[in-house]
Amino acid sequence: RGGMEPEVHPDPNQPHGLLAALVPFGVLVQPEVALTRSIWWLLGLGGGAGALDGLVRRNGIEPDINGYWLTEVVGKELGRTDLEYRWGDPSETGVVVEAKIGHVLTVEQIEGYADRLGGDAGLLVVLVPEARRLEGEQVIGEYRGRHPAAIRTGRVRVDVWTFDEVTSELEAHLPGSPDVAQFKGLVQASRALDIFPLSQEELMDDNPARREDVWRVVDSASFGLFGRRLPMGSDSSLAQRRYVELVPYAIG
Repeated sequence: RGGMEPEVHPDPNQPHGLLAALVPFGVLVQPEVALTRSIWWLLGLGGGAGALDGLVRRNGIEPDINGYWLTEVVGKELGRTDLEYRWGDPSETGVVVEAKIGHVLTVEQIEGYADRLGGDAGLLVVLVPEARRLEGEQVIGEYRGRHPAAIRTGRVRVDVWTFDEVTSELEAHLPGSPDVAQFKGLVQASRALDIFPLSQEELMDDNPARREDVWRVVDSASFGLFGRRLPMGSDSSLAQRRYVELVPYAIG
């Protein structure tokens, strides 16, 4: 249902080849692409296709034992899915995964993929770092609010997965795999981009454990407002502070 059908390579990927498969495409400098392509590659190992079936089943969907995963599938709307899980004869898309690490996540990004789901029920997944789980749940909640009929009938199921959950499932399904170990390292490295939500207490108090996160947020906000980092100073309570440049204004 989703547009152009990509070629499905029948041969499984060979172990000890994950990084060698990623390097030629230059995706290691793009964390989001590197992780989703890694997942797709690992699911293409012999016996690896069903590694995430446990996450799929918790939504009441039973994948076929002959299912297979695809990445960057172009649909008729010209969008590209990060991951798709297909099964059946003829095969239909049962799961579509939208992955996000550092980019903006919106409900519109998953809405268009519902038409790709085949069969009586399909699953839309938002895949995010643990630090963005709440954000993912909010987007899923917004989707439920916009499409109550599809949710009520079970035609479309929605869920949030985290990269940590996916890593755990891959480790359990492919025990001792050096390629899974390398993927886990990539996931851990990507956490350098994470900023976990700050509580009101952490914002009000001089909390050394979260100070660096606070300044990362301030730097991002100031760059977005002014196109550059604001000047910095220090005082007795905080290690740093930003000075906002005031511009002339008129009161009408």
